[in-house]
Amino acid sequence: MGTTEKRETLKTATDVLEHLLKNGRKIKKSKLYQDIRKGILRRNADLSFSVGNVNKYGTTLPMAETPEMVTQEAEERVRRKDNADIRIKEAEARRKELAADVAEGKYIPRDMVEQELAARAVTLNSGLKSAVEAQALDLIETVAGSPYRFAFSKAERIVMRRQKWLPPSQWAERYRMVRMSSLPGLWQNVFTPYLVGVMDAARFPGVEVVILCKTPQTGGSEAALNVLAQMIDLSPGPAMVVFPDEITAKENAKDRILPMLQDSRHLRSYLSGAVDDASSIRINLKHMPIYLGWSGSVSRLGNKPIRILILAELDKYKNPKNEASSESLAEKRATTWRTRRKVVKISTPTTEDGPIWKALTKEAGARFDFWVRCPHCGFFQHMDFERIAWPGKDEEKSPDAETVLAKRLAYYACEYCGAVWDDGDRDRAVRGGEWRERTSGLELMAHVAAHRPVKVGFHIPAWLSYFVSLSEVAHAWLKYKESGKLDDLKNFRNQYAAEPWVESHAARSEDAILALCDDRPRGK
Repeated sequence: MGTTEKRETLKTATDVLEHLLKNGRKIKKSKLYQDIRKGILRRNADLSFSVGNVNKYGTTLPMAETPEMVTQEAEERVRRKDNADIRIKEAEARRKELAADVAEGKYIPRDMVEQELAARAVTLNSGLKSAVEAQALDLIETVAGSPYRFAFSKAERIVMRRQKWLPPSQWAERYRMVRMSSLPGLWQNVFTPYLVGVMDAARFPGVEVVILCKTPQTGGSEAALNVLAQMIDLSPGPAMVVFPDEITAKENAKDRILPMLQDSRHLRSYLSGAVDDASSIRINLKHMPIYLGWSGSVSRLGNKPIRILILAELDKYKNPKNEASSESLAEKRATTWRTRRKVVKISTPTTEDGPIWKALTKEAGARFDFWVRCPHCGFFQHMDFERIAWPGKDEEKSPDAETVLAKRLAYYACEYCGAVWDDGDRDRAVRGGEWRERTSGLELMAHVAAHRPVKVGFHIPAWLSYFVSLSEVAHAWLKYKESGKLDDLKNFRNQYAAEPWVESHAARSEDAILALCDDRPRGK
């Protein structure tokens, strides 16, 4: 016992200093004593120091410089310079391609477009003026002979008002009210900053389909409703929201979509007020209908022209017999709207052959991952589960899953400075982050503007979410490690990593199978 205690504790601050220096950490004795007084490095009840706590404290310290580190830093600077040169050359190549396309007549110069629009505006203005002058006497007679009493009705003013265009993320912060949420009230982007790019990309010119592969509790469904709400107000058209089954569709109509319309001061004016116009399968607004559909029902998914289509929980859909898939049937409804359609596909992935994973990996012309920004060093990085840690993670005496969850032991180590993030640091890192395309490395709007993809995909794992702690993610992984059950591993991959479950089968040769036979009688 005495030998074990000696390995797990350090008796004095001098021992701690020697331990840190031995492990390559850069620290002075004065700083160590100062951090002990501040409580950054805590003592045990017997005034000794736990080796685990010392190692965790050591991750916050810089590494002592060695010749190898100096060489690595120099190589890193050269690599960054080369990457910068490559980006400059690529930008120059894009400029030359654009100039060549303009010369070939693929694009029209802005000044020519503006001249054409100005000429048409003059013609339209002249035509309207002539029409009004021709009907002036009829208009004066309509208002009982007085040219000063003519006025539009309230309904006419609402229809003809010119509204300021806002992207969905900004519109939602002004007008969207959330009722069924742990954070009820006016929508706030600060809690789900990664959804800002998803919502705004859906309204970017040229983008027709948005694919969101996510985990539960990341706000994806509410983001889709925000896009729907913004289009109801600013770009109306027939809409349909499809759910896996009829009960879910009716529940969402009653609990989420109707309250969204009723609670928003901008949207409630579009409600007709008639009882029959607010049913659980169809909501008739003054200027557009919203249909509720569900998978497996050909009648609910067919015979309707749809501009705004939301496919919720796509991997749970049931396909009708002797028909195309429910996803395909629903998408056919938006064909006539061509480039003006908006289709949003949302789901937690299940398998590699599942609709959402196939849409993300095979259909999407651009796939985006969210890069967070370290609140300590400012470097951007793509969060990886492998960097989520807890005391004793790689040791035999690692704490069990329930202990990690109950005591909130999990943390994230910055890839560049080694700073330890708790849940609050993680949230700050996410708020400072941005979407980047996997192939080009460009930021979301820069890539969409440069490449004009028709379908864009986004991947959101659970460790980005404000509503999921790092310890919950670690708990799900440790639960599988403790049980060894494949169901627990499947739950982690689908519900936390937002990745599909991949089954592998080992093929056996005939000789290997025959080798298992023996001479026992059949049935024994």
